[in-house]
Amino acid sequence: MVAGDRRSITFEGDCSNLEEEIYSGRIVGDEELQERAVALKANIAVFDDREKIWQRGPVLIGEVAEISRTAEKRRRAYITPGAFLLVQVIDGLVEISGEGSSSAIVLGNKITRKVAEAALAQARGRLDENLFRSIFGEARRRSASVSPDCRLIQTREAPPHPKEVLARALDEDCRAEGWKLCVQR
Repeated sequence: MVAGDRRSITFEGDCSNLEEEIYSGRIVGDEELQERAVALKANIAVFDDREKIWQRGPVLIGEVAEISRTAEKRRRAYITPGAFLLVQVIDGLVEISGEGSSSAIVLGNKITRKVAEAALAQARGRLDENLFRSIFGEARRRSASVSPDCRLIQTREAPPHPKEVLARALDEDCRAEGWKLCVQR
């Protein structure tokens, strides 16, 4: 199962103070976010329609990204029953940052990771849709960086060679996006 919220925030100009306040959890609600942006003279646009998770065959993919006019950074998880692959893409260069057998993987800001790690520890391996929805609900209550709704995708299709399936999915993305794998597996 993979889950993701749908919020993306676009910043124009130097908004580093506002970004820090949002992602540290000091700004909680949407109204407070807009008021603080005005106070700091920061130009932002908030969207709740970004697809951060998707499925391609037996592979579930989740991504968080930081994109500016001068740089692009993505963290992506490729997951299938029996295996996962974590990658970082920085300005088109791909580095594999982790891989292993199935596990709970949390991508996101500090608030979301903290909420998820606590909930997953209490769940003791019982992962279901209600757990993930409660994680995003709690993260939303603590940070304006999380959208009001989340999306979940689940697969039970277990390929016979999961690591090979994930490697092919990454290779396909590298070709399609023009990325270069800079660390060999």
